[in-house]
Amino acid sequence: MGSKAWLGNVLLAKTDIVNHVKLKLQEPTLESTALPTRVPLFVPAPAPQTVFITEMVRTGSVPTDGGATTPTTASARLPVADLAKLLVETRAFGAAATEAEASAMMRGDEQTALVSKRAAEAAARDIESFATGSLALFNPSLVEMPVSWRQTKERWLGAFRHGNRGTSSNRNESWPTWYSSSIVLAVLDDDLRLVRPLRILQSSDFFKATLFECQHEHHLYSAFGPEDARIFIEQQANGSETVFIFFNAHRSHQPNEPCEVSGGTRMYAAELNENMMPISVRKIHVQGEESILHGPQPEFPPGESAPIAGRLGSVEKNWSPFMYQAPSVSTPMVLLEYNVEPHVVMDFDASGHRAGVKGLWRSHSAPLAAWLQRQESASGQTFTIHGGVGPILMDKGLEGTKMYLSVLHTHTKNRDAKYQSYFYMFEARPPFTILAVGEKELPTKRHTCAWGASVAFPTNLLHVEGRDGPELWVLHGSGDNEAHRLVFSWSELQAFLPTLPQAAFSHVGMLASGSS
Repeated sequence: MGSKAWLGNVLLAKTDIVNHVKLKLQEPTLESTALPTRVPLFVPAPAPQTVFITEMVRTGSVPTDGGATTPTTASARLPVADLAKLLVETRAFGAAATEAEASAMMRGDEQTALVSKRAAEAAARDIESFATGSLALFNPSLVEMPVSWRQTKERWLGAFRHGNRGTSSNRNESWPTWYSSSIVLAVLDDDLRLVRPLRILQSSDFFKATLFECQHEHHLYSAFGPEDARIFIEQQANGSETVFIFFNAHRSHQPNEPCEVSGGTRMYAAELNENMMPISVRKIHVQGEESILHGPQPEFPPGESAPIAGRLGSVEKNWSPFMYQAPSVSTPMVLLEYNVEPHVVMDFDASGHRAGVKGLWRSHSAPLAAWLQRQESASGQTFTIHGGVGPILMDKGLEGTKMYLSVLHTHTKNRDAKYQSYFYMFEARPPFTILAVGEKELPTKRHTCAWGASVAFPTNLLHVEGRDGPELWVLHGSGDNEAHRLVFSWSELQAFLPTLPQAAFSHVGMLASGSS
């Protein structure tokens, strides 16, 4: 049976359940759920499989003559670890959602019934994707795997977002009706090919007592599951390494509970153990934070952003971790880049899962403002600026002082917005002021998302010793559907770097680690 016919039978059966409840006023049992009980399990192929599309920058651009390496994820089936357990848990969530829908219908609560119905549909679609290994992996994050964790041929540990979406029956509505997300962990070899089966993490892996997610009242769609992980390694004083995963989620105990106005969707941090399972999962609290359940959306002074006076944005995501070594301190600090303009950087206390306790730095950049004005004047459009990429440390050649390099992206607020990415540099000392932005757009590959924008979303920056010398990798998600690796040789990189007065750049001092 085809996937469309199968899903149609799922929805038809669910409609029959609801009609039965309306007529008989009887509560459905879990056995009446329309979720599939048998899906053919995937048998992994022996050949190594890639999860990245790789583009090499040559003469300032990416060749269009077949120079890109295409992953097998679009056509092949990917192996999944602990698949039977994963399917049981997903099926249980779908059954609970179906039961919640029927209960809401009995009460006449149409909105909760709708959200619950979408949750059941999402579970059904996820079961099909997991069982067949048909996974769309995007928004990648990559670090070198701790040596003590590695087996033969293993080098990289990656985190990706996998997503399914529901489509509206109304052809005039382009927005998906729901999004269902999972975090996917992958162990890769030197050539970024899969070595182990993928580890799929759902809400139940992070929040044991939670069945549902809160929903934003101003959103046109429902969202389920953890999103957009950043994987990060902190070097401990004794030489050991702690692997963290930063992600955003919006947990709730009810299927249609409104999200809080401040930090409804918020950032969490968890350690990963050697089996790539999360432990010590906790939300990241900001110093002075308040819990604000209802009311208008947070408003901040012109030109400013959260966190201010304990107020967070309604959706918090893509905080970017990096390491900072203060001159007078022996132990490096983990910092989080929160925003690009104003440039907001906070410290992260892993023991208490708190941010901004020892330091919260906020700065404005005249060079960034001038750069943005040039961009908007040339295009006749107004842009918003976003970050999300963990900075890496570079040397400034003439003076020997250091600075951080990262990637920002801009887009308009239109439904058909186009994402454009640029390098920028900021001081390697508080308040971490942005010094310059590159004038040349990075040649990232954009694809159109289901919601209309043309997206190449940068997520990770890595310095790697390649076969022919040092390389800089820009990892990004394309169209909420693909994971890309944009590779710069050192000679190609120069044309894209920001220009600083009387400064030259050397690859000496760039850190070959995804953790900084």
